[in-house]
Amino acid sequence: MAASSGSIPSPPASMSNNSPDATPPYRPPSFEEIQAQDMFNNCAVRTALSGVMGGGMGILMGGLFGALEVPLHTETMTTKQQILYQARAMGSKSKSMAKAFAVMGAIFSGVECVVEKERLLRIV
Repeated sequence: MAASSGSIPSPPASMSNNSPDATPPYRPPSFEEIQAQDMFNNCAVRTALSGVMGGGMGILMGGLFGALEVPLHTETMTTKQQILYQARAMGSKSKSMAKAFAVMGAIFSGVECVVEKERLLRIV
């Protein structure tokens, strides 16, 4: 144990307030932030938002996988026919994957939210 001189040691430099890494003081959430949190805790909002985001993800994935689809008879097709075939394939694949991802996302999110709410009620 080191000899103490009777004074309180100063905090390390990393804890001083003029350091760029200093933690900002606590700020309680505003009324608008509380309302936004309450809105997103609603199961219907979560389900709808998850369905929309799942649909967007399905469009992106369908576009990617539709572009990778190669027709079997490319040697008999002109360039224009190949481009049209790829565009149709991407469109149909995007549409089907968007539907599937939207439904899966909405069902998963809805069930998870309802189960979470019920567990909370049973615990409390």
